[in-house]
Amino acid sequence: MNSDIKNKENLEDVLMSLKFMDVLPKDGTALYTYVIDVLAQNINELIPSKLHRLLVLLYRLDINEDKVKRALLIGDKLETAGHRIARLILDRQIQKFHLRRKYSSRKS
Repeated sequence: MNSDIKNKENLEDVLMSLKFMDVLPKDGTALYTYVIDVLAQNINELIPSKLHRLLVLLYRLDINEDKVKRALLIGDKLETAGHRIARLILDRQIQKFHLRRKYSSRKS
């Protein structure tokens, strides 16, 4: 597991670590699951107490607002809203990573 992420407990610190990684975790890997769990734990703490702060952060990360609303409204016994939102965050970060890589290689 990436030690940068493993040692982070704050949601924003985890997100910054993801932004600067050379390789992002792939869905289904142990690192992907670990990052989702760390993000979800932080998100689940923010939902009841600092929802506005979470929504502002998600806006800054360019997470689709409709997807966030659905993630918050779905009642699922198997997965928390934090896990659903964490997956949205990580998948968006991975998407941005690939887009940056794609367009930076075109300039070369």
